[in-house]
Amino acid sequence: MRILQPLLESIYSPTFYQQIPHKPLTKALKYFFLLILFLTIIRIIFLLNLFLIVIPLKVNNIVRTSVNYFPDNLEIKIKNGQAFTNVKQPYFIKIPEIKNNKEDLLVIDTKTPFSATQFNKFHSIMWLGKDTLFYRRNSSEINSFDLSKINNFTLNKLHLFALIERVTPYIKFIGPLLLVFTFLGIYASFSLRLIYLIFLAFLIWIVAKIFNQSLSYAQSYKVGIYGMTLGFLIEAIFSVFFLNSFPFMFTLVTLIIISLNFLHAF
Repeated sequence: MRILQPLLESIYSPTFYQQIPHKPLTKALKYFFLLILFLTIIRIIFLLNLFLIVIPLKVNNIVRTSVNYFPDNLEIKIKNGQAFTNVKQPYFIKIPEIKNNKEDLLVIDTKTPFSATQFNKFHSIMWLGKDTLFYRRNSSEINSFDLSKINNFTLNKLHLFALIERVTPYIKFIGPLLLVFTFLGIYASFSLRLIYLIFLAFLIWIVAKIFNQSLSYAQSYKVGIYGMTLGFLIEAIFSVFFLNSFPFMFTLVTLIIISLNFLHAF
């Protein structure tokens, strides 16, 4: 229960709020970082199934089914920076599972010199030319990749199957790796509230004046660290149940909590 005491006092305890201005900033920051660590862990717990089961399964299915879209008779060779193929050109590969799509995924044409006009006529996202792979970064920008940067290799359906067999054992690590980055991202996003508090502390200082509380700006900042607690908890609940908060909810909840504690202060 002693672990929850600072949490409960930060939500409502007029006596506690009278003591905050005299507490060292380091103690307030320690409370803040422990609070956001707790909230981050809670959010991650609700994401475990997604990252450890759902995502690896989906990635594995995508990898294994994608090879089926590679044409059975197609073979592409890159040798000494030059592209070669065994099919009649231009050869188009469509985007999988997208019906009525006006663009193809790739066109292979190693004989036609590149021009933006010709690329537009192909209606393709990528164009494999004689020594260059051209691709659209967006609707108006075309980038290129020099094939001389690639070691000699051959690509066909058999090679794809072999590649997938080598990659599959590592797919199980994708979910945990994404989970770690998500944990760090959530924790970092919570930490940014300390920067936001630089501006919120000014409003807290005004609220303190209204309730005849003599606080400096630095003391208002410390009060804000504790005052944000309920706002954090409400946001966590909303995120778990995929609910949308109303505009300025976090700010309003923080100011209301601080106002209530100042209102009933001795």
